[in-house]
Amino acid sequence: MSAMTRAWIASIVVGLVVVGCSKEPADSPVAGKSAESAKTSETSTQSTDGKMISQSKSMPVGSGKSRVSASNFSLSAPPDWKAIDLTSKDLEKILAGLANDPVGSKMVTAVRQAAASGMIKLFVFGPGENGFARNFNVVQVDQPRELTLDEVKDADSKELEPIVASPVAFKNVKLPSGDALQYESTLKMKAPNGSALTSIGYAISRGKQVTTLTFTCMSKDAASMEKTAEQVVNSFEVH
Repeated sequence: MSAMTRAWIASIVVGLVVVGCSKEPADSPVAGKSAESAKTSETSTQSTDGKMISQSKSMPVGSGKSRVSASNFSLSAPPDWKAIDLTSKDLEKILAGLANDPVGSKMVTAVRQAAASGMIKLFVFGPGENGFARNFNVVQVDQPRELTLDEVKDADSKELEPIVASPVAFKNVKLPSGDALQYESTLKMKAPNGSALTSIGYAISRGKQVTTLTFTCMSKDAASMEKTAEQVVNSFEVH
């Protein structure tokens, strides 16, 4: 099994353990879909120098982004979601701070294990609904050389077959950060309430590193998650 596939599967597994109890809005737009709505109010979270990443509500995409100081990328996330920098030296303090969070408290062990893998750099989750919370994560895997998107597709497609309930639909897309491979599939694994789950991914090959953003939601929310994913990946920058 390739390192890319191990990372992709690990990112999906982490996405499956997010359990919540509050109801998520039908649509969770990324912070600031328009400059006209720019405001400075902030959601809960701690400062960005070591812990949960603070997120500004209604901040225009492309400015005021949530930063992961220990890694080489930045992105904008939905304003009511929470982000955990898995590369932080203060990760255990962050996890301790999740004890009173109705969603975060259920995923401490899985996040700790994800951080130990060294490949999953960022985990972001929204409010919970019916035992599951929409979420996404960022995986980065170093390669011996730069890979083409066709090579990324070939490396993963066959090995992913055992965990998906439908064929993986791949397509090449253009993002502000460069060309990417986009894919979507229904998973064999189910949400805690038995609902079908959909995984949406974007892979970016740049230099000797492949970065993958994986979004997981209940399949009934796939259309809304596709919009959220598109907004997030369009704000994504590798530095």
